[in-house]
Amino acid sequence: MSLTLERVIMELTIESEKVVPMSIFTIIRKGDYVVFTFICVLIVSLFFLSKTSFAVGEGGTITVEVENEVVMDIPMGETGEEPQHITVPLEAGDATIEISEGKVRVLPMPQETCPLGICSQVGWIERAGEAIVCLPNRMVVTLHSEEEDPHDLDGVTK
Repeated sequence: MSLTLERVIMELTIESEKVVPMSIFTIIRKGDYVVFTFICVLIVSLFFLSKTSFAVGEGGTITVEVENEVVMDIPMGETGEEPQHITVPLEAGDATIEISEGKVRVLPMPQETCPLGICSQVGWIERAGEAIVCLPNRMVVTLHSEEEDPHDLDGVTK
């Protein structure tokens, strides 16, 4: 019995040496390249479409809320070309909001006002629905577009 087992093992090793390794280029066909190229073009075009179509633009509004009360509503058309700085009074100090070229950000605050400074690390926001939240000061800066319906839902949970 051991002779037959050894013989089977020998035959398997001889056959395994005859196997020709396949490269990736022998597996991929011409149609695969066409599909791959189409998918890449689709992804790139959707990326650029999303960057341009959801921008707030001139008709948008910047809403600043502190402790669930609207402190300021700033129309984007009134901001102009030069950067505009707006000071928002908070309990722990003041926050400065910078508006420039249709984008908004919160400038860094002293550590006493905002200990971690996450709100300033968010950076620029420029699309409708985006928000900057400062939890220690209960401040929310939100962008709204003119086409946006305030009662429109973006999801439903049961």
